[in-house]
Amino acid sequence: MTARRPSVALLALLLLAGCDQVHQLMGPETVVPPDVQSNQSAAEVTQKMFAAIAADEKALGRSLAPPRIVHVQLLRPGELYELKKFDGTNPSRIGAGADDAPVWVVEAVGTFIGVDPRTGRIDALGMHGLHVWADAGDGGDAFIACWSLHPLLPEELEGVCQPPGA
Repeated sequence: MTARRPSVALLALLLLAGCDQVHQLMGPETVVPPDVQSNQSAAEVTQKMFAAIAADEKALGRSLAPPRIVHVQLLRPGELYELKKFDGTNPSRIGAGADDAPVWVVEAVGTFIGVDPRTGRIDALGMHGLHVWADAGDGGDAFIACWSLHPLLPEELEGVCQPPGA
């Protein structure tokens, strides 16, 4: 009878792993209100996010985390989207939205870099962020840092990553 306990535990582990794979195959949660129109689709902005992550990986010279889309949402004019850490906390109230037009927000895991506009050097890294696209073009991005050249409190960081060149 004791020989079955490891089998039950193994079966439970395989079932959990299978559920995770099914979730990844089904894709991210996508929210498109029926009364909001956009000239872009969820699939198009998802591909734009993968391209943005790939560009950040190239600029950094490595990947911080395998790219994965977490959430895709078309926001109504004036609606906000709040990026929270995966543990549910929100270190800095990162939000996205537009006052006059709907925008797409795509939340993802991957490689996100911040660049100091004065020096052109990477000054922050993150593995969890979002990007916003308006129908008229790019709307910007935000991420929760795992490393920053500027001192941050530990509760403001999410995860741990090595600085550029390390």
